[in-house]
Amino acid sequence: MSKPATDKARQKRAVLNPHRAAFTLIEMLVSVALVLLIMSIFAQIYQIAGGALIRQKGMAENDQRSRLLTTLIKGDLAQRTFRDLKPYTPGQDTTAPGSQGIAGRDGYFSISENVVGDPTDDVLQLTINTTPLDPNDPEPPPLFGAATLLVDPADPVWTAPVTMAGDLDGDSDVDDDDYALYLLNNLVSPNDRRNQAEMDDGAVAVSGTTVTGALNSTGSARTAEVVFFLRNNNLIRRVLLIRDAYAGSGNVPPFTAATDYLPTTDPVDPTTDIAQRGSGEFWRDFDYSAYYEPLGAAGLLARFHDQNSLINDSTATGVATLQNLPVSLGVPFLRFGNSVNSGPGAEPREYIDMDASVDFIGRYTMRETSHSIFGYPGRIDALGDPFDRTDTLPAELTLTNGEVEEYADEPYRVSEDVLMTDVHEFDIKVWDEAITDGAFAPQFLDLGHGLGGDYGTADPLAGYGNRYDTWHPHAEMDDGILIDDDDPGVPPYRPVSNGDDGLPGDATIDDDLLNGIDDAGELGFLGTDDEIPLRAIQIRIRFLDRSSGRTRQLTIVQSLVD
Repeated sequence: MSKPATDKARQKRAVLNPHRAAFTLIEMLVSVALVLLIMSIFAQIYQIAGGALIRQKGMAENDQRSRLLTTLIKGDLAQRTFRDLKPYTPGQDTTAPGSQGIAGRDGYFSISENVVGDPTDDVLQLTINTTPLDPNDPEPPPLFGAATLLVDPADPVWTAPVTMAGDLDGDSDVDDDDYALYLLNNLVSPNDRRNQAEMDDGAVAVSGTTVTGALNSTGSARTAEVVFFLRNNNLIRRVLLIRDAYAGSGNVPPFTAATDYLPTTDPVDPTTDIAQRGSGEFWRDFDYSAYYEPLGAAGLLARFHDQNSLINDSTATGVATLQNLPVSLGVPFLRFGNSVNSGPGAEPREYIDMDASVDFIGRYTMRETSHSIFGYPGRIDALGDPFDRTDTLPAELTLTNGEVEEYADEPYRVSEDVLMTDVHEFDIKVWDEAITDGAFAPQFLDLGHGLGGDYGTADPLAGYGNRYDTWHPHAEMDDGILIDDDDPGVPPYRPVSNGDDGLPGDATIDDDLLNGIDDAGELGFLGTDDEIPLRAIQIRIRFLDRSSGRTRQLTIVQSLVD
């Protein structure tokens, strides 16, 4: 009786669940379409996520570059040696009663605007000191740069064979480093052993007549010249160390010839020049601030700047071969980028053709100053002084692909001074608080903006172009003799007023001891409230991040008032 019921149940299940061997074509098409749709959605999600990741990476890289650049530039500005940015003017007496303004006004601070409105031809140059202003602050590490051991070839030890040296530096190899240490240990003059930029970082120690340690072709200092400029979309930062004054014999180490800085031949192998004793190109061997002093028939002598060069003293002794001006970095033609041959006004060489302002170079790069025919400051090559604006050099030099062609075909020190690549603008503006005419209010503007104020128009007597410069107080900066047109002259911008007391100089005081109290000649007297400082600058930098293809603008505002 139960079997018929079972058969019916099976038949019912067969009708409700018929057996199927495969999907139909329509089902497969629907399934494929759904899969493709899902994959397309996920692909778009991944693409969006990937693009966002690239953008975030680019932004992060830009942020990192911006932070590093901001920290470096603001750090240099904060460490400037010229703290109170009130330019000197020629003839000011830094020793006169009441002249306390010289405090905090060492070295120099300079801005080249050049063509107003052009954000690619500005130059910032200044001297810095890494020693903290507050003695309770931790002292940062010093600045480091290239240095080379120099030996006077007139010293008898120069003829000693290399084999006499032995393994003095403990590296199991007798080489030029051992010979250099041997020379240091046996030089007749103790000044030759101690007065070396190579010794400045302390890696080589001198104890009595014994020299120990290892040469590392490196020197160090707490002070330096620093310059920022833009060339071929590369932001350049050059640092030139300023040596501590050596107490023994001035600050001129024994160069490798009587006057010119030339290569020295190995006494054992006359066909070989030893790098430890000079390549013949000063700025290939040294990252140091230096100038040359013309010596007439005797030739030219390269000289290091030292701490004394930071002093701006109106009574300092002038040097006849330097236009009777003192050795001071406050004198423009004794700085990097300039020379005593630079011509009337002593402007720095910032263009291939200075007269027409064509082919901006800012300053020479490390590669260019290391070239075998650059010469300066050790000698003047047959091509001429590379900083001279008055000879035939503007017609001879050529700017090709962002490099001075004549100084760019050797492999020395390439790109060592590049701070950032893909930079399209480096623009410096000054805070002009004296603009109150009509719709214009105090704001950051280019030097020479033409709107009045303190920095609207350069002094027509300056002869130094559209530049802000802290200058030097020595009277020979502008001696008033027309035939002596090589004088630097007066600073282009030096705003003064009657000050808060409303009177020239200090009220009720005969500041200059001439013509009575508060006469017009006391206006702008050194150290009084008449001098108007540069209070702040704005630096705008635009650069490209290649990974994201985006341009970033960085704006740095720095107060210059302590």
